[in-house]
Amino acid sequence: MSAKIAETETAPTSNAAPVEARSRALWSRFHAAIFDDPAILDDIPNGATLVLVPRDDPALAAHELALGQEALAAGRDTYFRHVRIADLPEPPAADAVAPPVGGRRTFFAWDGSVKRQDVVGPDGRWQPVDPPVPVRPLGTEGEE
Repeated sequence: MSAKIAETETAPTSNAAPVEARSRALWSRFHAAIFDDPAILDDIPNGATLVLVPRDDPALAAHELALGQEALAAGRDTYFRHVRIADLPEPPAADAVAPPVGGRRTFFAWDGSVKRQDVVGPDGRWQPVDPPVPVRPLGTEGEE
């Protein structure tokens, strides 16, 4: 690809979303595709940097190719995969997956103590647990 073509393709249009936002959307859709069919990861070498090159968005493709070139220049194994954004599934809405009733989340203070705990009630909403159930931070099993 000549530099002149790359400059033309990366020029944003007045109503287009910024390329970084489109890149995040592309990766969200790719992650959704992985959940639909994990076998799409089989061809990607273990430990390689994956670069998605969308066929249906030339400006985004140029952006992703530039990131891939940076990875190659840094000496990383890099795998380029051509995709069509239109063929990738829409990611689920953030609120589409509700936590299970009785699900628990714990917030820790900087010193590792439990700051707050919440549990999912029968109505599906997070409710504080008072007093919090003692929780050991990861990596402290067996310590007294």
